[in-house]
Amino acid sequence: MTILSHLVVFLINDISIKLCDTDELKRIHELFGGKWESSIQGFSVNKTRQIFVKKSDLDKVMLVIGHEIGHVLSHALPNKQDEEAKAFAFEMAWMKTIVEQDIANLKENIAIDFKPAKNGLHDISFNFVSKIISAGKKALDVYQELMYGILSLE
Repeated sequence: MTILSHLVVFLINDISIKLCDTDELKRIHELFGGKWESSIQGFSVNKTRQIFVKKSDLDKVMLVIGHEIGHVLSHALPNKQDEEAKAFAFEMAWMKTIVEQDIANLKENIAIDFKPAKNGLHDISFNFVSKIISAGKKALDVYQELMYGILSLE
C-alpha cells in the first residue's frame, strides 16, 4: 500500500462523497452560495468535509474526487490560488496512484496531461504545481508544502 493509500484510508472516514446529476449538483452548489457554471464537475465544503461530484465516466469521477479530497483533507488556505494548487497537487498524486496500481482497471483511461479550466485560477494553480513536479518534486511533497505555507503562489 502506498503512502497516499494509507493517508486516504486514515482520513477518509469522515469525508462524505455524493454523486449527483447536473441539476442536483447545480442546486446543491447554489445552496452553498456558489455561482453555477456548466463547467463545474464537482465541489467541496471544507468545514463539513463534503464532496459533491457530477455523475460521469468512472475515470472522470475519480479525478474530480481526487481533486476535491485535496481540498478537504486539510484546512482551507487563505489564498485561493494556493488552495487550488494544493488540490491539484493531491489530485496528481491520486492520479499517479490510480495509474501505478491500475485501480478499477483505469490505468489506460487516465490522462496524466489533462488541462484544467482556463479561468485565471485553476489554470494558474495547475501550471504552478505542474512546473514544480516537472522539476522533480513529488506531488504529495508539493501538497504538504502548500498546506504548511512553505510553497505559495504569492
